[in-house]
Parts: sequence; structure tokens; C-alpha cells
Amino acid sequence: MFPPSRAVLALALVLPAVVRAQSDGLSIRALRREPLTATASVTAVFAVSSSSADTQRVMPHVETPKDWTILLGGSQFHAVGGQTSMLVLSFAVPSRATAGTYPVRVWLTTKDDVKGTMDSVIVVVPK
Repeated sequence: MFPPSRAVLALALVLPAVVRAQSDGLSIRALRREPLTATASVTAVFAVSSSSADTQRVMPHVETPKDWTILLGGSQFHAVGGQTSMLVLSFAVPSRATAGTYPVRVWLTTKDDVKGTMDSVIVVVPK
């Protein structure tokens, strides 16, 4: 049996694959599935696909650990129907960040779907 903290981490690693669903014709998928190693900043790339016939205004909602700052990719954008585009997300990791493994979750919402669709990456802050 895992200690509670490890069980939560294991669930955090598995949950995005289970929760990820198409929403309002919109989907998001991290292009890199292996953990990202943090330095002063980290960049993750996501494929955003729209099966809708229309262009949709999309708002990314990024959940990072406390005190991490989004540098790029936190602004709304347009997803063109029937196409896939890239969402480049970059964030600063404070030098005082505790070594460990952290999930960074990205939800995409539209005005018609406030629940949205989600995927995540895992970031490792080395010792």
C-alpha cells in the first residue's frame, strides 16, 4: 500500500489520461509525455485540435505550483475549426522551489463550455 502522499502523486500522474476528453469539439494533448526537468523556466508544448466547424475563442487556464509564474501561453487564442495548432506554455520556476515532482494542468474553456478539456505535464525540480 502506498503512503497517502505517494497515492496522491500516482493518481495525479494517471488522472489526466483518464479525465482528458473532447469538449465542445476541442481537445488538448501534451506533445511530450515524459517528465520535464525544471531549470529557471520550463516550456511545454500542447497540440490543440478543434473538430468544430467554427473558429472558437479559447481561454487556457493553467494550474501551476504556488509562486510559479506563467511567462507565455496564458492568453486567449482562436482555435480554427478542423485544424490543430500548438499552444506553447512557458513558466518560471522560483530558485527556492523545493525539489520534487509537480503536475502542471492546462484546461481549455470556451464561452459555450466553461468546464472545458484538460491535459497536464509533469515537471521535476531537481535537488
